[in-house]
Amino acid sequence: MNENYYVAIMAGGIGSRFWPMSRQDYPKQFLDILNTGKTLIQSTYDRFARFIPAENIYVVTADQYKNIVARQLPELPDGNILCEPSRKNTAPCVAYISYKLQQLNPDANLICAPSDHLILDEEAFKEVCTGALKFTSHIKALVTLGIKPTYPNTGYGYIQYEQHKVDENVYKVKTFTEKPDLELAKTFLASDHNTALGTLTIGLDSSAGLKVDALFPEITRGLRDAGHRICEFTQLAMDRSARSPRLLASLFHVAYIYAHRLNGLTHLLIEVNPRHVRYYEIMLGFDVISSARHNHRVNAPAVLLSLDLCHAARQIGVFGGRPEMAITERSAYPHFFSLKDELGIVGRLHRSDVDIAHVLEAGPRRAIPSITGPLH
Repeated sequence: MNENYYVAIMAGGIGSRFWPMSRQDYPKQFLDILNTGKTLIQSTYDRFARFIPAENIYVVTADQYKNIVARQLPELPDGNILCEPSRKNTAPCVAYISYKLQQLNPDANLICAPSDHLILDEEAFKEVCTGALKFTSHIKALVTLGIKPTYPNTGYGYIQYEQHKVDENVYKVKTFTEKPDLELAKTFLASDHNTALGTLTIGLDSSAGLKVDALFPEITRGLRDAGHRICEFTQLAMDRSARSPRLLASLFHVAYIYAHRLNGLTHLLIEVNPRHVRYYEIMLGFDVISSARHNHRVNAPAVLLSLDLCHAARQIGVFGGRPEMAITERSAYPHFFSLKDELGIVGRLHRSDVDIAHVLEAGPRRAIPSITGPLH
């Protein structure tokens, strides 16, 4: 085994989403949930012990779980159990073990892994991990293991990557779309034959505010004071190989229905790079309501645009479901759905609040990607 290969098994979580089986004093990583005779952390340890030297396996956990870790992993040296004084989530955990290994072995190649994953094909997992470790042995980089989805699910983040390989099974990440972090954020995902093609998240205004408030507080305050009911579109990500006016229009239309038809919101806000402003103005009817400001979240300039959703409704009524008009009209609305299709989508979105369901099914007649949502 390569003496420079290390793994940090992160085991400090309280397992709140698996309550009541998982309790704060004995969270799910220490349970034999699947009745295999091994707890999740024991399975994780054994999985990595196949290709990581035993002395290079570390567990990062909370003080209160140290004895449980030692009892369940008796082969683990006491010095390989690192205890955090308080829970600060993933980033500080990774920083902690990285700092320690930098002192022990500057050539260390580190895997940071959850303690509670279910992985059935352990041989394939070993091949992927060793491939990533070989890559980072000669390239200074962070490698994320991505799983190709077999069905739409925005309980997870989505990775959009460049098409050109930088190494065998290694691609450069273009964007990462995180799962919504607010209860009032709804994400719609477009897919075709179970392949994710694009996502778009709607932020509904609430007492917690919107993300756009951080950069344009006086503008959003003015809109609210004027009686407008506002929302924002964020985290738009498209698969470059499948990008098309039809796909973008499908996502926008379903999100519009959710915002305007189902929630009665009147104005949509979106932050865009200045170089994209003309597209949104001409093709969708957005108005520019700010000058460019530096957005520290993406480290790039941003302009705030606003769309009167009543204007969008009128455009859909005139052009929706008439793609042939896109030849003569400089507008994205001919690629939107017809009013008849919209009625069907409204009904499905009503039901999807109770049961996550496909809003649209892909069909050969119109080649419409399926849209799933809203998803919490």
